[in-house]
Amino acid sequence: MKEPGFFSNYDTSVVIGILLAVGFAVALVVVGPGVATRNFLAEAVILAATFAVARQYLPWKDAPKERLKGPRRELGLALIGYILIMIGARAHYTFGLAWPWLAGAVLLPLIALVSAGYGPKAWGLRLPKPAEIGVLAVVVLLTYGLSRALSAVLPPSELPSEDVINLVAPAFTTIGNVVLIAVVAAILEEIFFRVYLQPRLAAYLPGRWAVLVQALMYSAAFLPLYLYGNRYPLPLAAALVLVTTNGVLAGYFWRKTGNLWLLILLHLLAFSRFGL
Repeated sequence: MKEPGFFSNYDTSVVIGILLAVGFAVALVVVGPGVATRNFLAEAVILAATFAVARQYLPWKDAPKERLKGPRRELGLALIGYILIMIGARAHYTFGLAWPWLAGAVLLPLIALVSAGYGPKAWGLRLPKPAEIGVLAVVVLLTYGLSRALSAVLPPSELPSEDVINLVAPAFTTIGNVVLIAVVAAILEEIFFRVYLQPRLAAYLPGRWAVLVQALMYSAAFLPLYLYGNRYPLPLAAALVLVTTNGVLAGYFWRKTGNLWLLILLHLLAFSRFGL
């Protein structure tokens, strides 16, 4: 049995639409129509299309999860880890020294999961089902196709090309290092935000709101990049935080499949925008 309709839990979809509309308005005023259209209207189209596929073909019921053993304490650790992520990101772009804070942020959820004796189900360590892989493949192809098609028809970005994205430190220049960093980052980010944080939020929020809150927190984690790495104006950087496409889609995959391997593949293959 499949969940009927598209975005039938309309409260969260309305909030997502409002966030994207606010971001579009801010970017339109601060930068111009190119940035606004590419970063907000295009993301709305991609989210609607990919989420429609995921919602239609992933299971209606949530995937079984292990019962949380200390939700309040574990959520507190997640929030401490999140603060360390923000400090580490700021330190990276300001001082070039991020590892002490980021290491602490990564270790907190890992220590919490291991020390509490959580099993493979809590980590999402099972082989994906063929149907889940099929949905993932469709979502990846749809994301790629839409981003390429939209990039061909949308107005150009007003941002200078050298300011668009600077995710990798200058020391990491080889293809092998870039791939390694991408894989490690995908694994650690998915474990922190989806595997660890989202279920702890869901202990206090309805599942769909837990997905949205972690997606907003995931987007906000890029604020230091926008402000100190790309040096975007504060209004534009704040507006970009409202783009929750990747976090919402990954959170929904985790909620419905409980599979870490799917999240990692989704992160590596569908989070990039090709031409946008």
